[in-house]
Amino acid sequence: MTFEDHYTKGHIAFAPGKRVDASAFTAYGKDGKPVSIASLKGKIVVVGFWSYHCEPSARMVMEMAQLFPRREKFGFEILAVNYDASRMSDGSEATGGWAAVRSFELSNRDFFKDNPFPFFIPGTGKEGAINFINQVESLPLLAVVDRDGKLASLDSGYQDKEVGMRVSQLMKEEQAAN
Repeated sequence: MTFEDHYTKGHIAFAPGKRVDASAFTAYGKDGKPVSIASLKGKIVVVGFWSYHCEPSARMVMEMAQLFPRREKFGFEILAVNYDASRMSDGSEATGGWAAVRSFELSNRDFFKDNPFPFFIPGTGKEGAINFINQVESLPLLAVVDRDGKLASLDSGYQDKEVGMRVSQLMKEEQAAN
C-alpha cells in the first residue's frame, strides 16, 4: 500500500524506523521570524495546516489554541500554518496568507481574545511541507512530528479532540519504548 492509499483514509501512523525527516520544514510568524522543526528538536511538534475557508480547519485551530498554554508543561509545540495561497495561479489576489489569518482572527475575535495564539505561514522550497508529506491534497491536515524531527503521523480532515489525542498517542508510544 502506498502513502496515497493511506492518506485518503484520513489517518496514517508511521512506525519509528520508517519515519521521514521533517526537520527542514520552516514556518514564519507574523514578525517574519522563522521557526523550523529542527529548532524544536526534543519536543513533539504538532503542525496543523489549515484554510480560512474550511469549517473543520477552524475547529482544529481552535483546539490547538486551547491546548497552546499546556505545551510547555507536556513538552510539545504547536504550529498553526495557514495554507491558503496569497495569489491565484492567474495572478489575481486571493484571501490567503496573512490576509486569511487576519480575517479568521477577526471573525473569531472573542475566542482569540480569551485564547491568544500565534499563527504561521509555510516556508517554500527546501523549507516547505512538500519535503516530508509529498503533497497537501486536502485541508485541514494535521502532522505530528516526534522529538527527533521525524513525521510520526498524518491526519487529513478533523475530528473533535484529534490534536490532543494524537499528541497523547505519541507520548504513550515514547513511554512504552523507554
